[in-house]
Amino acid sequence: VTPNAAEARGAVADPPDAACLEAEDVMAVRLRARWGADAVCVTAGSVGAFVASSGTEPLFVPAPTVSGGD
Repeated sequence: VTPNAAEARGAVADPPDAACLEAEDVMAVRLRARWGADAVCVTAGSVGAFVASSGTEPLFVPAPTVSGGD
């Protein structure tokens, strides 16, 4: 399951403060447990993503740096 940060915040009963550095990984862990999913990946735009899988600590995956554009 791959919600973005805003979708995750809306789905968590008691979301952490958005200023909290661990907000996305906390939400990923809570949503994985709530939904009974094997894994939840909360995307955070250009920052990267936070993955919570059963039996492991949450993992931060940074977004790659790219140059150029369309």
